[in-house]
Amino acid sequence: DIGKVGFKFAFEAMQAKSGFNAPVSEAEFSARDIVANGKSEALARMGELGAAGGKFDFAAGALVVERAWLKKAELKLIADAAGRLNLLDLVPGAGNAPAGPAKPATAPFKAGVKSIEISGINADIEDRGSGIRVGVLDAGAKLSGVSSNPADPLDFEAGFRLREGGNVRAKGRLVASTGLVDAAVKVERLALAPVQPLMARYVKLVLASGTVSADGKLQLGGKGAQAHYAGSVGMADLLLNEEGGKQFA
Repeated sequence: DIGKVGFKFAFEAMQAKSGFNAPVSEAEFSARDIVANGKSEALARMGELGAAGGKFDFAAGALVVERAWLKKAELKLIADAAGRLNLLDLVPGAGNAPAGPAKPATAPFKAGVKSIEISGINADIEDRGSGIRVGVLDAGAKLSGVSSNPADPLDFEAGFRLREGGNVRAKGRLVASTGLVDAAVKVERLALAPVQPLMARYVKLVLASGTVSADGKLQLGGKGAQAHYAGSVGMADLLLNEEGGKQFA
C-alpha cells in the first residue's frame, strides 16, 4: 500500500543512424507512507522513498540516478529455524519453482546511483534458530558509487544503536563481486545479553550483563575469503550467574 506517489520527467525523441531513441532526463520519483504486508502482518512501513536526477538512455540501455533516499522506516525481520527470512514473503514465487532454462545472452543493462542516503530506520530482528532477538534503532547509511557492475567498488558509511544498549559505526569500501569489505569499525558498549539464548545451548550459565567495545580496521572476503581485524577489543561489566542465580564470575 502506498499513500502518495509523485513522478516527473522530461524526454525527447530522435531518429539516429543506430535507430530510434527517446532519452529520459530530469526524472524524479517519490512515494510516501508505504506499507509492505506479509502473510499476516505488516513487515515494513516506510515514510518516504525517492530518487532525483535520473537519466535513462534507451538505446544505450543505461540508467544513471544522481541521488536516492529512504527516510524513516519500521521493519520486522524474522528468520525461521531453517534460516528463511520473512521478507521473502514479499517476493512473488520466492523459494517455490526452480529457475527455468537460461535465456539467450543480451547486451548488459547498465545502472548506477551516485549517492544513496538511508536514515531513521528502526527494526525488530529475531532469529528463531538461535533464539536471539534485538532491536535496531535509528539506523542509517550513505552509499556512494552504487553500480549494477558487481566489480565496481562502493564506498559506505553506516551506523545504528541497539535497543538493548550500544552503538556501532563503520566507514569503508566493499566490492560485491569478491565479497571484499574493508572498513574502519567502532563499537561502543554493545550489550552482550541478547546472545544469552545461544550461549545457553553450550554452557549452563546465564549471561546477566556485559558489554563489548572495539575500535579498529576490519577486512573480510576478497580473493582468499579471509577475515582480518587489527585494533582494540574490550569487555566491561561482565556478570555470569549459575542457573540457580548464584554468581559465577
